[in-house]
Amino acid sequence: MNIRMGRRTLMFGSVTTIVVALVGLAVVGAAGIAGWEYSNSNAFCATMCHSVHPEEIAFHKLGAHAR
Repeated sequence: MNIRMGRRTLMFGSVTTIVVALVGLAVVGAAGIAGWEYSNSNAFCATMCHSVHPEEIAFHKLGAHAR
């Protein structure tokens, strides 16, 4: 195996690393935003937080917080 440590090889590796890091950051950011939006939705509150008390879901639908 012959490894060339010329200027082009190092530049290509640096650019590739930066591009991969930016794509990864974008994916993590999009997943974080989607998770935040879902955790603030009525569906999340009704299924995760208030599912142990069914009357809470009914009163939530009637209250101002649901709107």
